[in-house]
Amino acid sequence: MTHAVRTRALGRAPPAAPAERRTPNGRRAPTPRA
Repeated sequence: MTHAVRTRALGRAPPAAPAERRTPNGRRAPTPRA
């Protein structure tokens, strides 16, 4: 699930949640929500 879709599902867009933070590789770190 992409960031846009995730935020849309949540109904809000967190500024920079730890789970949303990108890894140095440019990929998203595994979120507990998965």
